[in-house]
Amino acid sequence: MLVESLAIIALIFAMAFAFLRAGKKEYAYGILPLLLLPVVQIFLGYITSFFASFLPFDARSIRVCIICVTLIAACILIGLSGSRLHKRSLRTVYFVICGLFTLILAMFFILDILKNF
Repeated sequence: MLVESLAIIALIFAMAFAFLRAGKKEYAYGILPLLLLPVVQIFLGYITSFFASFLPFDARSIRVCIICVTLIAACILIGLSGSRLHKRSLRTVYFVICGLFTLILAMFFILDILKNF
């Protein structure tokens, strides 16, 4: 899932750049928490080997736990960045769309981990 993660990162940066060019700084900063999960997915092998050196769990369990913790951290960052939006309806749509994107992406990453081991 390395190529997919890199493609997602490129698309999110392109969207942030487009928002900045349009003068919508809060929108550009609002989508940056979506980068957390693909970035962790890219470095998941290194993170897993670090934790596997002192934890008594197999690599698959450690990878799934790392993805789940990253999902929680991304949702917290989405909540913090969404609080900057002033309109309540816009904030609700932002939370739903970004939350679902992050949840579905984490689900695909976990399914890929479970499938490959």
